Amino acid sequence: MREQFPITEEDGKYVGDGQPKIEMVSCPLQKELCVDHLIVINKFYDESNIFHITKDYPKSIEALKLAYNSTYEINNSSCLKCADLFRSIIISTLEKIHSELEGMTSGLFKSKRFQPSLVLAALVLEELRNKK
Repeated sequence: MREQFPITEEDGKYVGDGQPKIEMVSCPLQKELCVDHLIVINKFYDESNIFHITKDYPKSIEALKLAYNSTYEINNSSCLKCADLFRSIIISTLEKIHSELEGMTSGLFKSKRFQPSLVLAALVLEELRNKK
């Protein structure tokens, strides 16, 4: 499957090293059309990671939503697979945040303070999935 998509996703949390989360590995158009859009997408993705680490979930979710919406600016027909992959990476990250919030709002050590963030994550996930 990796051979179909010319992109990699690094695992792990943001460590402040300035490395983009989503990188172009091989591009048939030599990155000419996507590079500006990818910079914006990675900027929002990095912001989301920083907010996630500081447990500012609403801002993290909003940054992911902005990153997702930025993928629709990539509209060249040969770049549509890349844009779809960017969207799937962003949705996957949002699903992980949602799952984390579910764990923090249920069980023995649940916290009600994250309940609004859980609701927001669910709403944004539904919105983005319906947008596809």
